[in-house]
Amino acid sequence: MALIQCSECGKEVSDLAVQCPHCGVPVVGDMGKKVEAIKEASEAVSVMSQRNIAGFFFWAGVLGLIGSAFFGGKQTFVDNLNFFGSVALIGLAWYVYAEIRRNLLAKRLEKKSAG
Repeated sequence: MALIQCSECGKEVSDLAVQCPHCGVPVVGDMGKKVEAIKEASEAVSVMSQRNIAGFFFWAGVLGLIGSAFFGGKQTFVDNLNFFGSVALIGLAWYVYAEIRRNLLAKRLEKKSAG
């Protein structure tokens, strides 16, 4: 454990502290970096989980449409079109949203590691 100077108030703060106990400004010591890395990893896991769930909904809708078309006949397909079509579209939209979030996160991490 080392003492570093707070960038805001100039007082000594532990490098393990998340924020300065005197003024409250975030400290970019070892612990602050670890907390930030954990937050980024948690966000990445969340984005990937959402992407996987969205993909599941998309493929469930598509397979539902295919199944009702092949095994249920024309009337069953028409009856299920709204439901399975909606599931597929919601899954696709959710997947696109999660993919955009993943790309933005990757760019932010890339920019952070380069700078």
